[in-house]
Amino acid sequence: MKKVLKQTDWRNKLLALQPDDNTLRNTAKRMSRKRVKISALHGPAGIAYSNTDIAESIANSLKEQFTLNDLHGIDTENAVNHSKHSQKNEQKTS
Repeated sequence: MKKVLKQTDWRNKLLALQPDDNTLRNTAKRMSRKRVKISALHGPAGIAYSNTDIAESIANSLKEQFTLNDLHGIDTENAVNHSKHSQKNEQKTS
């Protein structure tokens, strides 16, 4: 039943195409355009093939990229302080 309905709908669309208003040209252009498949994505959980897995991989990657760093470690604080003092000393000598 669905197949017959789709075929009837497609037939009606084809019959309604007119060269005067570019609907014929636009439809032919859309039909001849090659479709681009989304390629597989290699993520931390392995290779993602399906659209759902690819979307999840991208979401996890973005979440990881935009998560704030741990700024409360002693090493991090020392590195920041050293960098600040170095910049102040460079500005004084300039």
